[in-house]
Amino acid sequence: KDSDNEYADRLLETVGGELYGGAATAAKGVRALREALTELGLPPGAYIPVNGSGLGHANRITPDAMADLLRIIFLDPRFGPEIVQSLSVGGVDGTTRNRFRNTPAAERVRAKTGTLRGKSCLSGYVGDGSDIIVFSIMCDGLRGRRLAAVRNAQVMAVNAMMGYVRGEIGRAHV
Repeated sequence: KDSDNEYADRLLETVGGELYGGAATAAKGVRALREALTELGLPPGAYIPVNGSGLGHANRITPDAMADLLRIIFLDPRFGPEIVQSLSVGGVDGTTRNRFRNTPAAERVRAKTGTLRGKSCLSGYVGDGSDIIVFSIMCDGLRGRRLAAVRNAQVMAVNAMMGYVRGEIGRAHV
């Protein structure tokens, strides 16, 4: 549940080599990834993969595309349950173990973090039972000590989503 960027990069390369033969390369892996994302219905213009880890400023995806992909994955019984189980559980383990302790979303958020210089991302699922919200919060242009403030704002946003799921805030009453 903690990130292993090296493993992710080698896995993508290996998949490419297995699918297209010959040496395992990032180019073949990215080709395989693009084909898989297209098969899932993600528009090719919504993302630019460069490696398997997502580590590096050249990798790109829009927050809408990330949320769409997470929704598609969640609803696909072929791999949805395994993907969800592979994500960090907020307040419990992995890269979100310290972010959600003693909050409404603790143990009810499964997410992946992404941090590069000047960037902080948090994407995943939050909710109870079958009432789940998919989210993707991507912040760019951070400077210095603002990273902690951005991470706190991300946690507050996910906790607000949890409150919405529980009917505690923001639902329109008809």
